[in-house]
Order: sequence, then structure tokens, then C-alpha cells
Amino acid sequence: MRFDFHMLCESNNIKQVTESDLIKAVKKGDRTAFEQVFRSYYADLCRIVFRYVKNTDDSQEIVQGLFVKIWQKHAEITIVGSLKNYLYRAAVNHTLNFINQQEVLRKHIKYVDDETLRDVAEEPEESEIQELENQLRLAILEMPEKRRKIFELSRFERLKYHEIAQHLGLSIKTVETQMSRAIAHLKNRFIKKL
Repeated sequence: MRFDFHMLCESNNIKQVTESDLIKAVKKGDRTAFEQVFRSYYADLCRIVFRYVKNTDDSQEIVQGLFVKIWQKHAEITIVGSLKNYLYRAAVNHTLNFINQQEVLRKHIKYVDDETLRDVAEEPEESEIQELENQLRLAILEMPEKRRKIFELSRFERLKYHEIAQHLGLSIKTVETQMSRAIAHLKNRFIKKL
């Protein structure tokens, strides 16, 4: 007999749906089951992630990214033990990856090789280099969140446009457009200053 989460919910009280039934339904791509998992665990996962990153927006972004990944790979997910433990472990892993990416970003900003900075004719002094790095950090932080994330993945993580699109659940065209705008933003910022 084919598993049908909707029929199970209609025929029984929703509280009688077991965790095992919920996992099976999510693995089969059932949106109702996935939404129930999301609603049940989102707030708790945000609180757990917040303990590590101390930022509400980052916490929400990390948890939303986790759920996007779960939905994209729902058929491949293997959950041994409870769903709650699986989600908590996954949230911590996503958080640690986020923290590592932030550290990589900080290191790369120090050694930025953006073509706009390479156009400077004379060898800048150490204080000028530091000032340019600070200006670049600020210019990147001024970008809208999605554009900044796309730029960082492209320039600092060296991901290709199609990899970024897949990673963020966007179209390649959106990635291309956002990268063009990010580069234009940086050129405008630095051409005015040079």
C-alpha cells in the first residue's frame, strides 16, 4: 500500500502521526509533512544556533539554509534515531560550517586581489593598504544580504556560478545579475576614491 501522509492525517488525529511516519513522508517529498517538521523545530533550532553565532539574523539564515538543504535532498536523507536529534546535530554542523566560512572570509579580505585594487598605479604604503582593506570590507557589508553572499561565495570560496545557484537555491541568471551588481558597486566605490 502506498504511504499517504495526507490520508493518515485525515483519518487520525494529527498527534497520532508518529515521527517515523513524518520522516517517511518527508523522504517521499510530502510538503505538508515537511512544513509540519519546519513549524515544529524552527524556533528551537534558531535558539540553538544563536548560542554559537550570537546574531538573530545569522541564526535564522543558518536554520533556513538547513531546511532548504533538507528539502532539496529529502529523498537521500538517512535518519538514524530521533528526528529531533538529527535536526539538532545538523543545525550544529551547519553553524560550525558558517563560522568556518566567516573565518575564511576574514582571512581572504586581508589578501584581497580584486581587479579594482590592482589598478592602483603606485605601490601603496602599509597604512594605505589597511585603509583599502577596511573600505573593501565596508563596501561588501553595504551590499544586500543575498548579493553579499553570492559575491563571497564567488570571490572568496571560488565557487562557479552554477555551484552558487545550487548552493543557495537560485537560478544561474540571478547569480549572474547579482554578481554584476556587486562588481559595479565595488567599482563605483573605489573609482571615486582613487
